[in-house]
Amino acid sequence: MKKGYSALCLALAAAMAASVGVSAASAVTKDDFSDYKKAEDWTVDNYAPQDFDYAEGWLYLAVGPDGFRANRDDEAKAKSYAMQGRRLKCERPSSTSWSATIRLNVESTWYGARDDKEVKQRLPELDNKRIVDNKKKVVFGVQLVGESGSRITFEPAISLVKGGDGVPMFNYANPEERLGWTASVKPEQPVEDKQTDASADENWKTLNITCQGSTITYYIDGQQIGSCTLDEPAYPEYMSVSMQNFDRSDVSIWDDCCLYDGAYKEA
Repeated sequence: MKKGYSALCLALAAAMAASVGVSAASAVTKDDFSDYKKAEDWTVDNYAPQDFDYAEGWLYLAVGPDGFRANRDDEAKAKSYAMQGRRLKCERPSSTSWSATIRLNVESTWYGARDDKEVKQRLPELDNKRIVDNKKKVVFGVQLVGESGSRITFEPAISLVKGGDGVPMFNYANPEERLGWTASVKPEQPVEDKQTDASADENWKTLNITCQGSTITYYIDGQQIGSCTLDEPAYPEYMSVSMQNFDRSDVSIWDDCCLYDGAYKEA
C-alpha cells in the first residue's frame, strides 16, 4: 500500500512538473536587476553605453551622444563599435549542457515612427535630436570557450532589429550564413493600450540560447526559432547585452538575465 502510494505521488509530481514546465536546470549566474550594486559586475563590451541603469527592477540600457561615432577617437569609429553594451562573467556550469536566458521589453518604440518623447522622459539630459526613423537594434549574446580552454570566435546571439518604420524581426547568429545571421520571426505587436506600459506581460519576450554539447538552439518564449552547430563543445564565459547607436539617443529595457546549468526551456 505504501509502495503504491509512493509510486502514485511520484507519478503525480511528474505530471505536475510537466504541466508547468519545470526544468531540472539550476541557475548558476543570475541578475534580476533589482540590486543596483550588481551593475558593477558588468564590464564594458565593445563600447560603453550612455547609461546602464537599474530601476523599477529592470535594466535600462541607453545609448546617446557620448557614444556617437563622430565624437570618438579614430580607433573607435569602426562599425563594430556602433554596438554599446556590457557583459557579465559566468560561473562555469558542470557540463556543456547549459542555457542563457533574458527577457526583453518589446514596447511601443519598436513599432512605427515616433518622436523621442519616451526617451527624453527617461533620460532628459540626452540630446534633443528628433527621432523619426526609429531604427533600433539590440543583441543578447554568449561569449564562449571550448573544452580546451581556448576562446571561440563565434558568439551565439539573438538580436531584435527594426529598420525605418518597419516591423521588428528576431534574428539569430548562424556561422553558416554569409552575413552571420538568420532572419527568423516577428514578435506580435502589443495590444494598443498596453504598448506604452512597460510592465504589461504582452510586451515581454524571453530570449533563450541553449547549448547541448556542440549544438546551439535558439528559443523565443519557449518556441524554437533556429539552431546551429559549433566546431566543438563549449562553455559560456560571458553573457552580454548591447544596443546599436544610430547617432541618436535611445533606450532598451531588460529583465532576468540568467545562466542555467543544464538545458532549460519554458513550457
